[in-house]
Amino acid sequence: MVGSVQAMHPLGGCQGDQSASQGRHSVATAVLPSMLLTTGLLVTIVGMAYTVMRSLTLPQAAWWPSMAGALAWFILSTTLAVTLARRQRSRLQIQSRRLAITPQAPDAVHPCLLTAIAQAADGIVITDVQGTIEYVNPAFTRMTGYSAEAVVGHNPRRLKSDQQDPAYYQDLWQTILAGQVWHGELINRRRDGTCYHDKMSITPVRNVNRAITHFIAIKQDVTAIRATEAALRATEMKYRTMIEHANDAIVVLQAGKIVYRNPALEHLLGLSPDDTKAAADRSLLDFVAPEDRERVREYAQRRLRGEPVPDHYEMTLVSLHRRRIIVEVKPSIMDYEGRSSTLVVQRDITAREQAEQQLAEANITLQREIAEHRRTEVALRQAKDAAEAATRAKSQFLGNMSHELRTPMNGLLGMSELVLDTELTPEQRDYLMTVRDSGEALLDLLNDILDFSMLDAGTLNLDPLPFALRDYLAATLKPLAAQAQQKGLKLAFAVHPEVPDRLVGDPCRLGQILCKVVENAIKFTTQGEVMVTVDTAVTIGAASPSPTPEPGMVMLHCTVRDTGIGIPAAKQALIFEAFTQVDGSLTRKYGGSGVGLNIAAQLVERMGGRIWLESEEGRGSVFHLTLRLGLQSASEEVGTSVSPTAIDGPSDPETRYSQV
Repeated sequence: MVGSVQAMHPLGGCQGDQSASQGRHSVATAVLPSMLLTTGLLVTIVGMAYTVMRSLTLPQAAWWPSMAGALAWFILSTTLAVTLARRQRSRLQIQSRRLAITPQAPDAVHPCLLTAIAQAADGIVITDVQGTIEYVNPAFTRMTGYSAEAVVGHNPRRLKSDQQDPAYYQDLWQTILAGQVWHGELINRRRDGTCYHDKMSITPVRNVNRAITHFIAIKQDVTAIRATEAALRATEMKYRTMIEHANDAIVVLQAGKIVYRNPALEHLLGLSPDDTKAAADRSLLDFVAPEDRERVREYAQRRLRGEPVPDHYEMTLVSLHRRRIIVEVKPSIMDYEGRSSTLVVQRDITAREQAEQQLAEANITLQREIAEHRRTEVALRQAKDAAEAATRAKSQFLGNMSHELRTPMNGLLGMSELVLDTELTPEQRDYLMTVRDSGEALLDLLNDILDFSMLDAGTLNLDPLPFALRDYLAATLKPLAAQAQQKGLKLAFAVHPEVPDRLVGDPCRLGQILCKVVENAIKFTTQGEVMVTVDTAVTIGAASPSPTPEPGMVMLHCTVRDTGIGIPAAKQALIFEAFTQVDGSLTRKYGGSGVGLNIAAQLVERMGGRIWLESEEGRGSVFHLTLRLGLQSASEEVGTSVSPTAIDGPSDPETRYSQV
């Protein structure tokens, strides 16, 4: 059919056989549907007449059903004929429009033209001058979701999404009605309600009289392209924001000139955001310190030649304010605005370099101090070794001297006792007793010095033996009864019934501890009494719980209470130190070497206990000490013990002993 057309249709401005063809199509469009409708009605009338005449021959009971069937047949046939006529008329109209808009060459229609339009990738829409759609190709149908039957004969405004400014449409119509081609982009709505970006070109079509008869729109769905562009813009904005707010200075160089810089570089070099032209006229090398400039220039040239260069290095910049800045540089080649460029990222490490320098200096100082400390440590160790050696020598000397002095002293005391057993005048006896008492005091001092030196040297060992506590306590305190009686004091002791009697320990050292503490109490008490008690109290002191003894052991708690002069609170910490007394005047008044309580304290510690005191000046003192002793087994036997009847002491009631 296309090949038989010999001239352009009216849109092309030509007349001839095509006009005749269009006339024939117009006649067919008007006559053929009428003929179909008339034929259908005639067939319906003939059929209905036949049914009526046949019904007249039937019995009256069957007449009405036959007439109802005839009426139904008439209605159905009429409806079918009208529907077929309408469909045929619509089909002929569409074919007429397609024939009318088919572009043809002046002499003949190209055989592939209709196929090319139908298979075009872009949507093609042809409208009349009022905008009524007369043709759409399949690409338009795929783009919008509307079929050709749904849009032909309608205005394209059904595609509007109401997201466009009305002035935009006014500009579109003004352009195409003026005979100009309009290029633009609309946001249209598909049949399913989704919106898409429609990039189009609308071209006016003129006839031979140059009058506009139609418009042809070529449409392209660019929704995906616009989404990609939006994503790229968002990504660019994100990275641009990151670069603009980066702490590192970033600069792009082309032929050595600055074509981009971020605010960090402006701050680093002291540039103003307004001096873009001044910065563009300068090279980054202008800001490099003279001593680094040649090295940086060489790196840049080698990088452009593709030769290997360090991926990062350090250099010094000089700002406009003449401030020297040490930066770490990381350059790389990139494409910027279509040209090969150098991206340079610079990090200010001035503070780090200064800190590293200070750290290095501090490290040198520290090494010196460590060396000095080591020398001091060596000197201290040598001094400590010398002091320990001197202490050991002193202790050994004191021990040796004590032994050497004890031998003649024992001889003097022995000879004095022998002379005292002979007949002497009262004056001679008095002199010899003074010699004996002085010798005994000196012997006690020598014993203390010997014990002190052994404790100091760590050579004093305990000798655990089984003993009876109460008998041994009575025997130990009995020699002190005479001393207390001479001062008019009362000396007594008490042992709690729950305290076991058969114990294992060093009774000699236990007696030495008690003697030292009791002698100290008697020495500094002028009136009243000295009371010794032994129990297994739960608490020690004010708040410290008594250590739980191991199986087969017992923890004794001994107290020595006196009514003496007391000790000031400020001096109580010194009472157990060696060669120390509370007051120098007391030494002159009461005598003593100041090592007795120190020896007692060290012996208590050796026996697994502790010693402390409670005192109030002018009201006496209470010495507490704990001792860890073993319990005797059934097979152990106590050696010779002192009978309680042997420690009754003098008949004076003020010096009696009591045992609980």
